[in-house]
Parts: sequence; C-alpha cells; structure tokens
Amino acid sequence: MLYTATLTAAIAIALVLIAGGTAPVAGVAWLLGGPVTIGLTATFQRVDTKRRTQLGYSMGRVLLARILYVGALTLGMIAVIVAAINLALWAGRGF
Repeated sequence: MLYTATLTAAIAIALVLIAGGTAPVAGVAWLLGGPVTIGLTATFQRVDTKRRTQLGYSMGRVLLARILYVGALTLGMIAVIVAAINLALWAGRGF
C-alpha cells in the first residue's frame, strides 16, 4: 500500500508539472496527491496497527515502511501545493 501511495503522489507531481496549466489536470493531480495518497497511507496505518497486535508480527521492514510512509506524505503534500498553485493561477486568468 505504501508503494502505491508513493507512486500516486509521484504521478500527481509529474502530471501537474507536465500538463498542469489546465484546471482538469491540476484537479486530478490534486485529488491523486491529496485524498488518494492520504487514504492509502491511512489504510496502511490501520492494517499495520492491526497486524502489530497479532502474535507473529515481524518488525523486519519497519525502517522501509517509515521511509515510504514519510516519503508518500511528503510527495503528496508537494503535489497538492503545486496543483493548488496551478489551480489558483488558472482561476486568476479568468477561467
């Protein structure tokens, strides 16, 4: 799930940087970088917390999970900011 969250945030950034001058593209990038990325990381957190309560939980990949978690949220935040700026510039031009 964290791989998917990081990938969606990266796609959102690429989308808004490549073709972010239009409102629909910036809106899709905002949705991918914001609610979708946060939803995927929240789902991971819920599943991980449930697994930690089980007896056979292995802490083997905790560092990788933390890096991906922080990376996904950071990339998502960047995507939301860049998409919001593009939406504001688009709205400032008078639609």
